[in-house]
This record gives sequence, C-alpha cells and structure tokens, in this order.
Amino acid sequence: MYNSNFGWLATIVMAAAMALTSNSAVLAAPNGVSNISPEEREERNEMIAEVRSLIDQVEGLMEQLRQKRLGLIEEIDDIRKGDYEHDDSHHGGGHMGNYEYMGMDVPTIDILFHDTKKGYNLEIVTENFTFTPENEGEAHVDNEGHTHLYIDGVKITRVYSPWYYLTGLEPGVYEVRVELSTNDHKAYAYQGEIIDVTKVIVVE
Repeated sequence: MYNSNFGWLATIVMAAAMALTSNSAVLAAPNGVSNISPEEREERNEMIAEVRSLIDQVEGLMEQLRQKRLGLIEEIDDIRKGDYEHDDSHHGGGHMGNYEYMGMDVPTIDILFHDTKKGYNLEIVTENFTFTPENEGEAHVDNEGHTHLYIDGVKITRVYSPWYYLTGLEPGVYEVRVELSTNDHKAYAYQGEIIDVTKVIVVE
C-alpha cells in the first residue's frame, strides 16, 4: 500500500542532526580540510555522503506528506459535495457515475514511468483528450477533463496535467491505475468499460 507513516521523518532528521553533532570536530577543522589526516578526511566525506542521503530521504517523505495532504483535502471536498470516490473495481470506480462516450473521437490513455533519483515522473499520454483544470466542476464537454490516480486500488489524487511526480513509495510492487474523468467528475467509459490504464511498477 501507499506509505502513510511519517514517523520515520522525525527519526531521519534526528539521525542527521546527531551525525552532524558527533562529527562537529572534524567539520570544524581550521582552514577547511588542511589540518585533518587522510583517515579523518575519509570519515568526513563518508559522513557528508550519509547526511546527504538522509536529507534526500527527508525530502522524499516531505513530498509524500504534501501529496497525501492534498489527497485528503480533495477527499474532504468530495465528501462535502456528496462526491466521495473510491475504487470499487478496475471497471467500476466511484465518481458521480460514469459518462458513456458516444462520439467518434474516443479518448485513449497510457502512462509512462520516467525513473528519477527520488521517485518517478509519471507521464500521462492521451489522445482525443485535453486537460482542462480551469473547467473542473463545470458542465461536461466531450474530450475534456482531468484524470484520477490510484495506487493499489487507493485513490491518491486528481491529476490536471500530463505530468505527475510520484514519490514516497517504499521498495515493493505497486499497481498504478489512471482513469479519465469528465469536468463534472464522471468516469469516461466506452462500450461499458472505464477508459483507464493500469501498469505495475517495481520499486527497488
């Protein structure tokens, strides 16, 4: 499941602070590193690399917390509107019902994962579809709208552009699903099937 435990954040920050404190004598060497031995220099470099790694973890968890907070805000907003969404099944979804597309230019969707050091740049590739965040909540217009992102069946957030930065995933196997949504929060469907895409990623 998508990690929502942020207790590690305080632990990592404390570990970084302790590492800096315990090695303050090395870092405070006069004239930079000119007065320390090769062993101390190596220890200093290892410590700096460790602290940088801890900082990267902190930044990743902070981004995860930010995304989770945005998702909770959206869910609260949906509840207030009577539009609470959950992922009942691959072809069900919650929404305010589905919109059966009857036109000729049927929207399609695919997703690509671009690996980064701290997460994934998720690219949402669509045809016959335009992201229109400015019309969110407004009347339906064919081939307009936004998307909804699910991880292991749990809605993470709405996505209003072709790119989304996905981070905070612990090592494991995850099912990522993105579905097309109309401006007025109905799932696009064609011939009775939700227009969506599901792919599996392995986080090492």
